[in-house]
Amino acid sequence: MNFDEKLLATKAIYQGRIINVVEETVELPNGQQAQREIVRHQGAVALVCISDEDPQRIILVDQWRQPMRKASLEIPAGKIEAGEQPEYTARRELNEEVRLQATSLKKIAFFILLQVLLMNR
Repeated sequence: MNFDEKLLATKAIYQGRIINVVEETVELPNGQQAQREIVRHQGAVALVCISDEDPQRIILVDQWRQPMRKASLEIPAGKIEAGEQPEYTARRELNEEVRLQATSLKKIAFFILLQVLLMNR
C-alpha cells in the first residue's frame, strides 16, 4: 500500500524561541489534497537516572508545568540547544535539575514524537 504524500506548499504559521509551526499542503495517494500542521522543535533529551546506592530507585524532579497550572513529578529532561550534542545536553540537564553528575550514560531509546492534524478544507 502506498502512503506517500507529495508536498505541494509550505506556509509558516508561527515562529517562536522554542518551536516553529508550519502548515503543509500535501497531495494524498488518492489525488486529494490535505493540510498538515507540523510543530518543529530542536529536540530534547530525557534521563532515567538510576541511583548508585539502590538500583531499584530512579531519581525524579518536581517541575512546574504552566499548561497544567501545577507541578509534575518527572524524569529530568530538557531541550537540546543549537549546536549541542544530546550527550552534552543530558549531562547539563542532570546537573541543572538535580545537581548530579552521571558516572555513565547509555542510550536506551530514541523517539520521534509526531502529532499531525489532518485538516481537510
